Amino acid sequence: MWKQVVDLGKKIYSVTQDTQKNIADIKAIQTQLETLTETVRRMAYEQQRDRENAVHERVNLFLRLEVALLRSNRQPLSSEDTPSLLEDSGKMLSFLKPKASSRAKSCKAKQ
Repeated sequence: MWKQVVDLGKKIYSVTQDTQKNIADIKAIQTQLETLTETVRRMAYEQQRDRENAVHERVNLFLRLEVALLRSNRQPLSSEDTPSLLEDSGKMLSFLKPKASSRAKSCKAKQ
């Protein structure tokens, strides 16, 4: 009988020790999870900023190209020729194709 009580006491002590170890492990895992979550949030924020910066860089490059083309052609653009910056790149590239100048059109009409 006393042996059963001692065995039961040992088992209770063992379960208590295991429970305390599990609690400590859970707290460590929670800390790691919080750190990981914060790192993922930071990375997502940086990725979003990178995307926004890339968009701004593309717009800036497009505007520089537009200025260079305008300077080389010395032709002002009408408002209907200016593409919306929200259009896709294919439409923006078609905008960059050279057009016949109004002077060339009038010369052809006179002939």
